[in-house]
Amino acid sequence: MKQRCIFYVIFLTLIYCDGEGNAEDVCQPESPPAPDNGKVWCNNSNRPNSVCMFTCEPYHTLVGDKISKCLKTINGTSWTEANIECKPDHCEPEIHSLPNGVVTCSHGNNVRSVCHYKCTTPGTSMFPGMKNTNRCLPSKKWDVKPPCCQAPCPSSAKMDAVIIMDSSGSLGNDNWELMFNFVQEFIRAFPISENLTRFGMFRYNTEIDELSSTRLENYDSSLDGLLYRMNNMEYDGRGTRTGKALQYAAEKILSSTANRPDAQDLVILFTDGMSQDDVMGPSERIRIMGGTIIVIAIQPVTGHLRMDQFHVIAGDPSNIIVVGGYLGLDVELLERLIKKICNDICINSYFI
Repeated sequence: MKQRCIFYVIFLTLIYCDGEGNAEDVCQPESPPAPDNGKVWCNNSNRPNSVCMFTCEPYHTLVGDKISKCLKTINGTSWTEANIECKPDHCEPEIHSLPNGVVTCSHGNNVRSVCHYKCTTPGTSMFPGMKNTNRCLPSKKWDVKPPCCQAPCPSSAKMDAVIIMDSSGSLGNDNWELMFNFVQEFIRAFPISENLTRFGMFRYNTEIDELSSTRLENYDSSLDGLLYRMNNMEYDGRGTRTGKALQYAAEKILSSTANRPDAQDLVILFTDGMSQDDVMGPSERIRIMGGTIIVIAIQPVTGHLRMDQFHVIAGDPSNIIVVGGYLGLDVELLERLIKKICNDICINSYFI
């Protein structure tokens, strides 16, 4: 009677017989080692040509070869190297610190980690509407934007702001007066000082009115002084070269040594018309410099707004505020604009 299978142990080397009774080596160990936070499964135990597959626990990603094979070589039978690792899924950006506060996370920036924020610098508090907890979701995204701790805004806002006022022919004296008064009320809401808010401002049409313009380096430390300089602006209307105005803001105001690296750069454009020149280049330059452009798009008396052009200027639809005519430059708009600016300062300061 033919022997079907005989097992031998020779020098601690395991062998087995195949279906014909032939003895062959097997791979050791019994299976390739499973990675941390992972598992291994083999289709034919540790016999030659067996294929083992690796899997990771939930919220982990497999890095390296997904399989290992039991192969016979001239040096014996062994598993092929897989060089695998089960890396925890994580959210970006990685959260290490909170300016003016502290942050503690249960599992770093790994999925399912929960981070708690607390403001510790005297005089600062969490920006209204922001949560003091943040979760790293299975989608590998934080459930909310990281909050920030800041002094009250607008009363303690720190920014270098440039106000650009369209004085083209479509306005007329009455509408210019409405816009002029709104800008004055806007300026009054912020703290004018060397260490907090600085304003630069000018009006434009076909040309830039440089004579009445205010730059960051010649701002007045008092509100009255700034408003006095502003009163030198006199309306006249002819053409709308918004690209030229944005270029002036980038080259003559934001590029000056008075522009502080630790202050948020902001450009606020008041306009009701379509620009007669290129706006894409100057707008992109301001954003590359780190500035944000907010467009106050005012519905003209005749015609319609060129929203496509305003999207190019603002770069983000959330930075466009549409106003239904110059009478819409009111207290409600003022509160809306201030809230947006304070929110932008808070969010951007987190990444400085």
